[in-house]
Amino acid sequence: MTSIPPPSPSSAAASSASSSNSNDRSGYRAGYRGPAAAARLQPPESGRSGRSADTKDLPLQRGKSGDASGAAHAAERRVRGRGNAGLLEASRLLSDRDLAVLQIVHDHRFLSTTHVQGFLFFDHASHRTANRICQRVLSRLEGHGLLVRPIRRIGGTEAGSVSTIWMLTSQGQRLLSLRAGLGAIGRVREPGEGFVRHYLAIADTHLSLVEAERLRRFELLDVAIEPASWRRYPARHGGTVTLKPDLFAAAAGPQYEAHFYIEVDRATESIPTVLKQCHFYEDYRRSGFDQDDSGLFPRVLWAVPDQQRAGKLRAAIDRDRHLDGELFIVTTIDSLADVVTAETHADAADEGGEA
Repeated sequence: MTSIPPPSPSSAAASSASSSNSNDRSGYRAGYRGPAAAARLQPPESGRSGRSADTKDLPLQRGKSGDASGAAHAAERRVRGRGNAGLLEASRLLSDRDLAVLQIVHDHRFLSTTHVQGFLFFDHASHRTANRICQRVLSRLEGHGLLVRPIRRIGGTEAGSVSTIWMLTSQGQRLLSLRAGLGAIGRVREPGEGFVRHYLAIADTHLSLVEAERLRRFELLDVAIEPASWRRYPARHGGTVTLKPDLFAAAAGPQYEAHFYIEVDRATESIPTVLKQCHFYEDYRRSGFDQDDSGLFPRVLWAVPDQQRAGKLRAAIDRDRHLDGELFIVTTIDSLADVVTAETHADAADEGGEA
């Protein structure tokens, strides 16, 4: 497991001052996996990628209804009067794939058509066929009043229906909640642009890991999307603090297992603001709360838009005497899968250094 052992009370201050420039990574690995795991990671004979379009520079435009809440309310009017029994009955008419689409959109809150295709419609004869079937399924679920497209991504090389943004309606959320045996949910509210962009970037990051696993670069053991990735721990002076990673991911290679808290940075916050988040992770590590079972702590992987941002953040972390530099990996979103691959293979254990 690519993890960080908790510092002892006597060495905590020294570790903060010196470890950011250290290349000794011997304490970051555990769990030899044996030869059986290597067989599962042999490269496939062929593979297709459903890589999602980059979302960071595409302008957003409201959908045909004029605003998000208007689109959601219009969808709900189409199914008004359908109570819990009616929703459960309707759910029995949905295929497993329909339900999987609703669930992945629920988990991510917002997904583009390209994301949904990449996650669930990747094994068709051609990209065109996959796209056509994906759009047909999404449109049918929209017609049932379970999905809505409040915002469209317009721009770049992919426009129109490929770049449509989807979210669940209140009816869609109720249906999943009823199937899971949960209570009532609130009404869908209009999202802000920045909020949507951030969740699309998280989806890009998640999909890059899924696609790398399909190529058998590593085995993806677990992915938790916020809020499932959040962690609560006791504060120093009483009360509790909630740490809010965008993703938690556990991956394994032929010999090593690596765990990460992933933060998707869109360069919308200043470097000092990002450093404050780094200090929350340092406080969480020093609390020992996450190490109770294994004695190890996941590394924090910052996925940033470009090398310039990566260089600035890496330098700021290394200058901060109160941060353990080895706790943090800084890389670009495009290189994230490469970093996870390196961290889960034996050669990375022997080299040290930073991505």
